[in-house]
Amino acid sequence: MSERRSAERWLTMMPLIAFLAIWQIVGSSSSRMEFLYATPTRIASTLVAELQRAEFWADMGVTAAEVVGGLVLGNCLGTIAALLLWLLPSIGRISRPYIVAIGSIPVFAIMPLFILWFGIGFGGKLAIIVFSTAFVALAYSFAAAVEVGTRYDEVIACIGGSRSDLLKKIVLPGIISRSFVAYRINVSFALIGAYVAEWVSARRGLGQFILRATSLYDVPRVWAGLIMFLTLAFALYALTSLIERLAVAGPDSPRSRPLW
Repeated sequence: MSERRSAERWLTMMPLIAFLAIWQIVGSSSSRMEFLYATPTRIASTLVAELQRAEFWADMGVTAAEVVGGLVLGNCLGTIAALLLWLLPSIGRISRPYIVAIGSIPVFAIMPLFILWFGIGFGGKLAIIVFSTAFVALAYSFAAAVEVGTRYDEVIACIGGSRSDLLKKIVLPGIISRSFVAYRINVSFALIGAYVAEWVSARRGLGQFILRATSLYDVPRVWAGLIMFLTLAFALYALTSLIERLAVAGPDSPRSRPLW
């Protein structure tokens, strides 16, 4: 079994290795190609040099704090709002088209208003990320609550249970187990929101790091910033998957061990 898993990992890595090799050959073919696309080796050396600078880690820390804070707040607010809408079904039916409409607004379109309302500091960027993630969590959690509640409503009524029993015993566990799909999707939305916010107006952050590198036509540094964005995304995705396994399966379950 371990040999099979090892072979699958190698097969998974082969396209990446082939892509990097072709990229290295093409990028090294001329100075113009290296200027436009850089090479993996040059990007790696640039990333190693940047990791030794305190300013780079400060940019990384700012972006990580924005993303984690906005992700937690957005997921929590969206899930709580979904529970309230399920408890008040008439309000849930009335508000559904408005939720869809507001959740469809692009972040770029509403960015000027958020800057006007919340400023260009940490709070403004946090608000943008919360806006980017809360409606996704709300939509998934509300759909899960309606589906689970409808399926077991009559069962709870037959055994003499109340709506609060349905909420505690069925709906809340159902939301927790099913809403992690939205939470994992929100990792991407939170990173996009942070990048857009830092690109538009910020003094620090990976978005500003990439913007400065782009203005200087420093392609290796642009790629270094993108790699750190990817690293942050993988770390948050893995953490979300771990929390899901601990919350749904329990710490002693075999499902809680592997992250993928």
